[in-house]
Amino acid sequence: MVGARLIASEGRLNRDCVVVSVETSLKSDAARQGDGVVIRVGDRMTTFDDLAESLLVKNAKYAQRALMSAGGCEASAFAAHGYRVTGTSLPLGAWHNMEDDGSLAMEYVSALDFEAGVELVTAVMHSDLEQLPPRASSPLSAHPDAEAERLAVDEGDWPLDANG
Repeated sequence: MVGARLIASEGRLNRDCVVVSVETSLKSDAARQGDGVVIRVGDRMTTFDDLAESLLVKNAKYAQRALMSAGGCEASAFAAHGYRVTGTSLPLGAWHNMEDDGSLAMEYVSALDFEAGVELVTAVMHSDLEQLPPRASSPLSAHPDAEAERLAVDEGDWPLDANG
């Protein structure tokens, strides 16, 4: 993490790039081994950029999506310095050499997850960053006219005044 913090703070990467963290993190019910590479929405320190994540989602063939909150990764260091970040993770067994039952073991990942991760990162490396959608392209950005009319309330119907 120290190297990532130094590179990010010195602005050594073009500010228009998308930083993609590639790492492992603790497997969980939300990030299962054998269910594909994880598109990481964040770590224990921060959440990542939704538009950068859309680049991964668009190129993923065998992936799951999860908040990997057990640890931090380099994407948080870059995010702290204003970079657009996203990440992938392989669900890791025997995290920090500790199996679920408390016994010591070598860390391990699923070969299927690893292959899916290599395929995803390769596809992203060959994609055009110009294809990133603008923020307004989210389905949630459209004004829901029908719902707005249904939810309309006369100001006199509010139980509280402007002062709370």
